[in-house]
Amino acid sequence: MLKISVNWLKNYVDIHNIDDLLDKLTLAGTEVGSVQHQGNWEGVVVAEISKINKHPNADRLSLVEIVYNDNLIKVVCGANNLYKNQKVAFAPVGSKLYNPKSGKMETLKKSKIRGEISNGMICSALELGLGEDHDGILDLEGTLRVGNDLKEIFNDTIIDLELTPNRPDCLGVYGVAREISAITGTDLKSLKSFSINEHPDPKHDLNISIKDPDLCSRYIGAVISGIKIQESPKWLKDALVSIGENPINNIVDITNYVMFELGQPIHAFDYEKVNDKTIVVRRAKKGEKIVTLDGDSHNLKEEMLVIADSKVPMAVAGIKGGLESGINENTSLIVLESACFEGGNNRNTASKLELKSQATLRFEKNLKPQLCEVAFNRAIHLIRDITGGEISSRVVDVKKFAQNDEKLRLHGSRLESLLGIKIESNQVNSIFNGLGFEYKHSSKNENDVWDVDLPYWRPDITIQEDLCEEIARLIGYESIPATTIAGAIPTSIPNIEIDFQEHLRDIMVSLGCFEVINYSADSKENIASTMPSFNEEDLVKIMNPMSRDVEFMKPTLRSGILKSLSLNSRNSVGSVRLFELGTIFTKNNNEELPNESKILCCGLSGTIEKTVWEKERPVDIFDLKSILDNLFSELRISYSISPCRGDIFSSYKGFQILLNKEVIGTFGEVSDEIINLFDINHQNVILLDLDIKKILSNYLPTSQVKYNQISRYPVSKRDLSFIVEDTIFSESIIVEIEKFDLVKNCKIVDVYVGKSLKNSEKSVTVRITYGSDKKTLSGPEIDQCEKNILESLKSQINFSLRV
Repeated sequence: MLKISVNWLKNYVDIHNIDDLLDKLTLAGTEVGSVQHQGNWEGVVVAEISKINKHPNADRLSLVEIVYNDNLIKVVCGANNLYKNQKVAFAPVGSKLYNPKSGKMETLKKSKIRGEISNGMICSALELGLGEDHDGILDLEGTLRVGNDLKEIFNDTIIDLELTPNRPDCLGVYGVAREISAITGTDLKSLKSFSINEHPDPKHDLNISIKDPDLCSRYIGAVISGIKIQESPKWLKDALVSIGENPINNIVDITNYVMFELGQPIHAFDYEKVNDKTIVVRRAKKGEKIVTLDGDSHNLKEEMLVIADSKVPMAVAGIKGGLESGINENTSLIVLESACFEGGNNRNTASKLELKSQATLRFEKNLKPQLCEVAFNRAIHLIRDITGGEISSRVVDVKKFAQNDEKLRLHGSRLESLLGIKIESNQVNSIFNGLGFEYKHSSKNENDVWDVDLPYWRPDITIQEDLCEEIARLIGYESIPATTIAGAIPTSIPNIEIDFQEHLRDIMVSLGCFEVINYSADSKENIASTMPSFNEEDLVKIMNPMSRDVEFMKPTLRSGILKSLSLNSRNSVGSVRLFELGTIFTKNNNEELPNESKILCCGLSGTIEKTVWEKERPVDIFDLKSILDNLFSELRISYSISPCRGDIFSSYKGFQILLNKEVIGTFGEVSDEIINLFDINHQNVILLDLDIKKILSNYLPTSQVKYNQISRYPVSKRDLSFIVEDTIFSESIIVEIEKFDLVKNCKIVDVYVGKSLKNSEKSVTVRITYGSDKKTLSGPEIDQCEKNILESLKSQINFSLRV
């Protein structure tokens, strides 16, 4: 997901109808995930901090006095970046803010925090939808007037793009602007950049070498002097804040700005800290360490690429800079670098060091080395313009890649064959012009040919079919006529496992459950909370996870169901019944690929609505037991249950499910400790796990079911009420009774605990159906069978009959 500011886009391309543009982007393959309009709040204003005191009852909280509308207001705040006379975004009581958890606008009320009244809230960037930072409050420009409505300052539209991995060009705002220009036909404005002929004679030395060209194909560097580290101009800070980045200082902000503008990461070192004024791009040496800018120390492995000086590593190449060589407020000379690193090694290094960054997100896409120069020249221009610095060394450009002109030839006949329609040559020319592609068009014997120079910003275009795809998406896939498939329909081959899974889905839906589909991966913390036997060594770890929230393949579906229950319970009334039929993964030590098993997981939460027969009540274990009974009834399979201890269930509320004495699953009421971890408050949660493969081995398909004649003789039903210890498992009574031949069926109809019984006792009433396929049973025969049942039970458990 990439955040793009519409105000930033307007620097490069004219935008008029934003809604129409979003539809066109999605249809052209650059999918718009969501749109957020900044200023989606009411009553938030600029205020000034006049005094900061410690909270008397909390070490991490402060009592802050705020000047707002000539009034002094006291607020409790937990941020760590407060200072006197700071301009902040203040939401007084009565303001309306967006709550990302509930998805609704909520009115801010006066609250008491650790015994102190808070008359409003000082907002962070996250709470205002201006970024992801929640650690500190939003630090506003000191020149802003107290009392100004924040909507007048932050008024932008942020687009979240869901990019495909093959489009790294759209990881930069200018790339998205180029895409918009191609789609809408509007002109793309050019960027102001530095020209290598502009700098004076070198005053500082700089030597650069690439020791491992298989991991670094190009490295450009230059020394810039006359730098003064200070706050960035407002337009630069606003651009970064709009996409969720925190401004730091002018040099760091410029490097970040260029990365988000062009999609090419760049970095700056303090020149005075570069030993022997030498930069070496090499693999790490055995035993080397580096402390990165975040203060963490990392042990480097020999396959990891580093940027080093003549003595020690200064940065993990393409991932994160080192603390020792980083710039600070005293820096006046910097080395600016722009490089191209091999994507696979960059991704593996970032994963092993757990250092995923915006730079890694781009380098792992195998950017082209020509992009380095474009980004370098753009950064030099901005540094000169903003800081007044000047290049004071030669520009060192080390190239380790083949510098031949890369071209693709597209034949008109191939284009027509692939798309199924003829595209006029002038339309193809117009599309290539809009995309910024340079080409030569020729025509021989009514066959058009285009020789296209491969653009440096599009590493995904490598074969002529890629050019066909560009043409297809820009003319619009919807404009390509649909035609009926010719040929014979292939014969369907039955698949027992898939058919059985679909049958299970149908049954669960008929029982009032809704199917959910969650990610196949989850965080270590979520997995550990739902697996008592958790062992990290047994988990299947993803080598290049999108984030730490999806780092391990799931060995259980429970965490996904619990997260879905949490989300749905906050946004619905009544009971929530969800199920997932998915795959779990466990490590296979003997093979590279993991073991995979199909599991059915079902979860219930919420309340059962009031009916004529009963009052409103929370869901309980009997609701899930009913689903279980109906499920196995539809499958024509008999099962039994037995208590189980431990797991994630509350005491005496967890059960094993057995088929032929083999455990095929568990169900029970989830403990409060686990429920709280998933932010499900004040609700019962009932969970079910079933092993699909074990059920399938006991399943008889409908086509193989044989007819048994229904008995012509009547049955007789009798109820028996047993008073037993409350530790006795009621199912054990059923199992013992059903062993007798004359018993057709036995089920529990009532469980009673009350004043007429001892505290340690309960009454279990069962309804026994007696019958025979050969004759009508007489009263004495049923009496004798009942006597035998009671004698058998006496040998198993202690009980008395309740009259």
